[in-house]
Amino acid sequence: FIPELMAMWGWVVSYSDWDLHWLTLLSSVCRHTYIQHPDKWRPHVSFIFFHILHMLDIPVGPSRVHLYEGRETLSSSDGYPSCQLSIFNHSRSSKTLQLVKKASKLIVYLLEPSGAGQTMQMLRRLVKAVESFLHPSNGGYWTRRLSQLLASLCDNLQDRVRREHVLPEGHPAKLTPADIAEFTSVLLPLAFQGLYSKNGTATLQSCQALRVLALMDGQTLAPLLIRIDQALTTLT
Repeated sequence: FIPELMAMWGWVVSYSDWDLHWLTLLSSVCRHTYIQHPDKWRPHVSFIFFHILHMLDIPVGPSRVHLYEGRETLSSSDGYPSCQLSIFNHSRSSKTLQLVKKASKLIVYLLEPSGAGQTMQMLRRLVKAVESFLHPSNGGYWTRRLSQLLASLCDNLQDRVRREHVLPEGHPAKLTPADIAEFTSVLLPLAFQGLYSKNGTATLQSCQALRVLALMDGQTLAPLLIRIDQALTTLT
């Protein structure tokens, strides 16, 4: 049934309610099926990451068109339902941030141990694509959603690791310490950049992400302390 879900998701593009509905569904289905059926998700990883990058709505060139602004981007006069799909989502927070949270959850549960599949590789490419947009000198409407992506990825990984404690060692779906270390190495540069953001929320979420990464991977703590010491030294 996963190919059918993916096909239906692609029926409408650049419509926040539609994407939020499907990401909520897909992330929950993946969370409850990744242990038994990881192979069912592999053919769709590239498609999923393509949609996630599209939803982040990073500016390219001089374009000022924003596809996702926390509201319905298409009116009913365009042939799309206005607000009807909101019945599936109960949070009153920004739809764009909800999209980011659900996308992060889906990414984390698509990860496979020991480098199997291509999710980790695609995550690395996604982070490289958005890394410069979280630089302190490059703030904008995208800063909040990128910092939310960082924080949500870390929170969902912590949730997955906690859930997998009941699985025996060597279980084919259980993330290994090497997998967690690789995940940390991918997100650490993004978190360090966010520490110096001019956006207070982005700075706070970067701190939260670093706390989670340090809890899951002790090797993170040393470079983190060095970076903090350097930052405090420049203030004096």
